[in-house]
Amino acid sequence: MAAGPAGPFAATSGGDRQRAGRAWGGGGRPAKLSAEQIRLARARYEARDVTVAEIAKALGVSRGTIYRALQQTP
Repeated sequence: MAAGPAGPFAATSGGDRQRAGRAWGGGGRPAKLSAEQIRLARARYEARDVTVAEIAKALGVSRGTIYRALQQTP
């Protein structure tokens, strides 16, 4: 017989495990950009003085990360 999950999630349903994991400290991958870096990227993007690729290179992330950050509410 295979061993089941262990720890605080052993006898809970999927939704309960997800809520328990978030309360326990989970909640996803850490952000690549800080709020200050997003503010800087948005200012450079709106000024149109550099390309998104140049902004991404300067911040050490991908163009996709910059575009996702720009879609967030300021």
